[in-house]
Amino acid sequence: MTKENEDRFITLSLAFEVYGRETEELKNEGYMISFCCVTPKGEEFINKYIEDHKHAVLDSMRKNHCSLCEVQEELNFQNYLTIVKICDRLCEDGYLVNSGGYDYRLKD
Repeated sequence: MTKENEDRFITLSLAFEVYGRETEELKNEGYMISFCCVTPKGEEFINKYIEDHKHAVLDSMRKNHCSLCEVQEELNFQNYLTIVKICDRLCEDGYLVNSGGYDYRLKD
């Protein structure tokens, strides 16, 4: 996993909340149309990033008893929101449940 890809993932995932040089670069590279609109290329990058990492996150959560901080450290993610976004998708996919805030639990 490269920090550059993680940074791109976070910026695209938070497109409604982040604006600056990073979003301008992503617009120029075709990942965003404007400040808050991700292109199909951007959506594809987000989805691929999650697919590439979600099973490792799930395995680490099983091993670390759902401690997101330990998962972040074990998998060497630089940004806590990376784990949160992946866990959100794992909830959508039926692997996890969100008990509120950033409290994710393995689904029984």
